[in-house]
Amino acid sequence: MPIFLNKLKSGETVEVYEDGLELRDLIHVSDVVQANLLALNCGRAAGEVINVGSGQPVSVLKIAEILGELVGRPQAFYVSGRYRVGDIRHCFADIQKAAKVLGYVPAKSLHEGILDFVNWALHETATNQTRRAESELTASNLLRKGI
Repeated sequence: MPIFLNKLKSGETVEVYEDGLELRDLIHVSDVVQANLLALNCGRAAGEVINVGSGQPVSVLKIAEILGELVGRPQAFYVSGRYRVGDIRHCFADIQKAAKVLGYVPAKSLHEGILDFVNWALHETATNQTRRAESELTASNLLRKGI
């Protein structure tokens, strides 16, 4: 999200890798805090490995669409088909154990979380290093064109 938002803020178009349908699990920091506090106060959690997330996978393309809408640039992205070698296609949490052991239920929706992020990030100054990173990935043959 920070890379996408930095590009949108600077007037650039966001490149979405692969087909944009890779799935991710975005979680608001307040939900992470909630899960940790629940774990600290739950004796049954001691020594357990418990996944924390939203439990709601979302496509990278959908993330780009939401960010674009929130900053007034809803069409400022494209799906390139390029991919980074070693990227995971889908990465999202199964939070059933967190719910059962901790009583954890995420409080923030995807849209609320992204809105909070945008409202915070628009007031921050960040250096856009995307071109440099892409150049290094390409030079190392880790950023490739899709088939």
